[in-house]
Amino acid sequence: MIEPLSSSEAIRRIREIANLGSVQTTGHCRKRMAERGLGFQDLLSILLNGEIKSQPEYDPKHDQFRYRVDGNTIDGDSAVAITVIVSSRSVLIVTIF
Repeated sequence: MIEPLSSSEAIRRIREIANLGSVQTTGHCRKRMAERGLGFQDLLSILLNGEIKSQPEYDPKHDQFRYRVDGNTIDGDSAVAITVIVSSRSVLIVTIF
């Protein structure tokens, strides 16, 4: 099994991907964004400015570890994005709340 990244390395990679790579969302995430009135810019704000404060959890569906990014929307509201680093150029957002 793969080993999780440290919190500092994971957030560094997530920010790099958010700036230069591909940020993908699951259908579940898009549904939650619509329900909560969140847009893609809110998601980017969380990824670019948020922090990882908890331990990663293994996600068997994606065969990767998922990281909880705690941050703020563009309006300054607290929000969380559950992310999976798919590759060095791609991150998948599983859900947002």
